[in-house]
Amino acid sequence: MFDTLQQAEQTEPIVLIPVSFLTTVGDQFEEFIVKFRDVDLNENHEHEGRSVTQQCKSYVFDLNYRLRLRLIETPGMGDTRGVDQDDKNINHILTYVNNLSHLNAVCLFLKPNTSKLNVFFRSCISQLFTYLTPIGYSNIIFCFTNARSTFYAPGDTGPLLRQMLKKEHQDNIPFAKKNTFCFDSESFRYLAARKCDVNFDEFQTQECINSWTVSVTESVRLLNYILTREPYYLDEWQSTRKFALDISMLAQPLMETLRLILYNSALRESGLVGKKMILNSNPVNIEICSNCAQNNIVKVGPFWIVEYEPEKNNTVKHCQCPFDERHFLIESTVKHDFSLQPIDFSSDELKTFFHDFLLKCDRLVYFIRQKEVSNQDDPFGTVIERFLEEEKQISDKNMSNLNMNKRIKEILGSIKQTRQQNKQKLIKSNEKLSLKDAYKIIDQLKTIRMVNEQLESIKTSRQWKREANEYRVKLPPLKNKIFFECINSFN
Repeated sequence: MFDTLQQAEQTEPIVLIPVSFLTTVGDQFEEFIVKFRDVDLNENHEHEGRSVTQQCKSYVFDLNYRLRLRLIETPGMGDTRGVDQDDKNINHILTYVNNLSHLNAVCLFLKPNTSKLNVFFRSCISQLFTYLTPIGYSNIIFCFTNARSTFYAPGDTGPLLRQMLKKEHQDNIPFAKKNTFCFDSESFRYLAARKCDVNFDEFQTQECINSWTVSVTESVRLLNYILTREPYYLDEWQSTRKFALDISMLAQPLMETLRLILYNSALRESGLVGKKMILNSNPVNIEICSNCAQNNIVKVGPFWIVEYEPEKNNTVKHCQCPFDERHFLIESTVKHDFSLQPIDFSSDELKTFFHDFLLKCDRLVYFIRQKEVSNQDDPFGTVIERFLEEEKQISDKNMSNLNMNKRIKEILGSIKQTRQQNKQKLIKSNEKLSLKDAYKIIDQLKTIRMVNEQLESIKTSRQWKREANEYRVKLPPLKNKIFFECINSFN
């Protein structure tokens, strides 16, 4: 925003993300802890080695009347909580990105003095590369922070990164001066510390001025480079990792539809053909899971059903439950109704529809396993296990007239054997679907109204949560001439 560090020091700084750091000044090495801006639950500075950022968050800058810049900050890699947390973080990042229309750039931030690229970083970068298609590789950008110590160059990390890219057969990902940028945050730390009345000597001040000059130049060069990139439109390109994310999003809608078929088959078997079960789904504007949500056991027709909804007066935007078997994210609430409409299909037709539907789902899982692109081996099995747990909750409550629920529980329990049979058939036939063919199965399943309606509810939920976790930055008038010329050159 400013031409010089001295200009910036005369104004109130824009600090988007809370900062906390230790600085040492003076001949006696006086230590000061600098904390700036209010506490943000999305930024955790209290645990050394853990990713500070907890969830993806967008920062939106309206640079002029025609140019908007959206920076998405993500959790970091190499979390001390281990590979499970890193897997959770990369899955969260890719799920967040998968709901966007396009990306102009993917910036990978590294430190230049790394002696080795840890296994977590390699794993996560590999997942990123399987999400993007080669057409998106030209949008990858390498950013090196804390670069003053390596004379604003990639340092020891550079050769390691180049070696990793070559080993992963990613020679077509450029790693050159044009898409590599080196910064240092020392000048920002200087400004934050000065606002906390910390004094620096002349040498330290000059070092920060030099850091400011280089980092501003690199920032403008970065923005200029991003403006030259063709947008990578996410809906236009199919990849195996994107496919796995799409299946993960479809898991609940597909299995809820499968269970609805079971309800109506049970009604048909019992002779109740004049009425049928239907379901409606609604988006949720808060992140909840099956463990922290309020769950109610309600009677719908002859069935007892567990329904979920957010706890009343709950203002926590992110689920805080431990990541274990109890944690099943609920992205839309499903309500069942007992309708006066007759069941349109015979028992045999419902049975055929059920088995064809389940086989399509198992073909999708088989494809994911063949490609080895996701750490979630069977998203459908997870939902079915939750259904069985719900039936156990109902039976434990000793509700009256559980005959229909016993039938549902019996069929749900037999699905595992049916799916195992489907798996053996697919192995025996050695089915090898192309990615295009796998997406054709998804498209077929999406034509089912109940599936599509639930899917739209989930998309709305994700959009609401994304907007709630978005910060629009109000900028002062531009004073930096180079930056001003850069953004106004954009057509």
